Amino acid sequence: TARPAGKMQLSGTITTDRFKLASFEITGRGSLLIMGEETRRALPEMYGPLFIRSDSAGLNLSGNLSRPFLSGNVLVTDAFITFPPKNRQQPTLGFRRLNYVVVNDTSAGYTPEEDFLKPFFGTESSAATDARTGGQEGGLAFIDQLRYNLNVETRGTPSIRFIFSQLSDEVLYAELNGRASVVNDQGEPRIYGTIEIGSPSYYKFYQRFDATGRLKFVGPWDNPELDVKATYEASHVSYDAQSGEEDPAPRRVQVLLEITGRRYEPVLKMTLREESTTGGNFVDISHNSTPTEAQSDAISFILTGKFSDELTSSDRSTIAGDITPGTGAMVGSILTSSLL
Repeated sequence: TARPAGKMQLSGTITTDRFKLASFEITGRGSLLIMGEETRRALPEMYGPLFIRSDSAGLNLSGNLSRPFLSGNVLVTDAFITFPPKNRQQPTLGFRRLNYVVVNDTSAGYTPEEDFLKPFFGTESSAATDARTGGQEGGLAFIDQLRYNLNVETRGTPSIRFIFSQLSDEVLYAELNGRASVVNDQGEPRIYGTIEIGSPSYYKFYQRFDATGRLKFVGPWDNPELDVKATYEASHVSYDAQSGEEDPAPRRVQVLLEITGRRYEPVLKMTLREESTTGGNFVDISHNSTPTEAQSDAISFILTGKFSDELTSSDRSTIAGDITPGTGAMVGSILTSSLL
């Protein structure tokens, strides 16, 4: 469904000097949809609906066109932000340009009489300047000049998706709860704070893992520190090595993933646990295995419900066809190498 654009009421003062805007002191109160799916065209590193509202004090915009400053408290009431699987890009100006090469330019030295056609025959430098500045004297568009210090708090159920690999549908979906400070005092946005990951968050790698934990922002908005614990649980049917018959009493097995490090440099620790014979509790069954054996058992169980030493040749062929090196950006790259 389409989200409303919101409405914000403005009050304050604007000062002009010789018919030019000199300074302003404006307070806005209300709510706004400040980002949507179409944002992907201009900001491919992060896109999706982001709906905010101010608190009773409002958001304050002060300064002038060359030094605008925004401050206040922001409440994120609704969001579904996607971070696609791509490397961080260098910061760019808030505009897009089309590069072109002129061959046999027949318009050289020609100036049209019609005023509306003159911009199309101007020099590249003047056209580029107009695109960058939008006619402003400061040399950059207003949004690029804007500096801010905002306190952000989640309300409702805002969520984000970190897509690690589209080939294996490897994604972390997190519903967020917490506070952070968003600062831009030198031209680059930074975030500081800890955001809790609450239910029903999940990590997806061929199977769905229930996820909890937190995201700690210590500067870059797109590369937080991860502290995520994810659990996948299913029944394990063991087989007798001699007869090949199934165990009549299958047990529940859990695959635990502890994901730390940063989003672009994640660190993974994996544990296998099995339901005890007394029931109710789970005991670690990977402590007697090497890391390679534990990884093979985990990925095998995720895909087939069997441990690696229980796989048939048909099972291994199926796994090799479904998973190839590189399909898993984080867990997949670590788990599949030993199994394949």
